[in-house]
Amino acid sequence: ISVGSEISILKVIKLRCGINQGYPTFGLGIDAYYLTIDLSIYQYEKMVLPGQQGSQSISLSVEIKI
Repeated sequence: ISVGSEISILKVIKLRCGINQGYPTFGLGIDAYYLTIDLSIYQYEKMVLPGQQGSQSISLSVEIKI
């Protein structure tokens, strides 16, 4: 189960938080006219049983708009 929320600040900065597989997730987005940057930190289960082996990840996405 994944649930999240996003709040816009000054229409350019977006703060995100949520829950993914029972773990908290956080994110930050910058959406300018020619550039979009998204950064997220999340954790997920690597094994079948909950709590057996989790893995933390950081994801960065950069988009240049032409």
